[in-house]
Amino acid sequence: NSGGEDVSLAGWTVYSTKGNETLTLPEVTLSAGASYCIGSRATETACDLRWDEKRVWHETKRDQAILYDAYGRPVAYADNGIAE
Repeated sequence: NSGGEDVSLAGWTVYSTKGNETLTLPEVTLSAGASYCIGSRATETACDLRWDEKRVWHETKRDQAILYDAYGRPVAYADNGIAE
């Protein structure tokens, strides 16, 4: 959260473009300046939430994560760094 105010993540979703997977975030308030780590079952490091999938992000083809707010507006993008 790069903003100066706390943000409720209730109803926000993360979407994987390659596999069409969607994760709805729980009722969590993200403090200003804080981060929220989402991992999968394959994630070996600590995270705040585990997506109940072993592999969410494609490893050999371009895949993008899109974060949508509770109103369905895209607010952030990230990709796996693989060019098409």
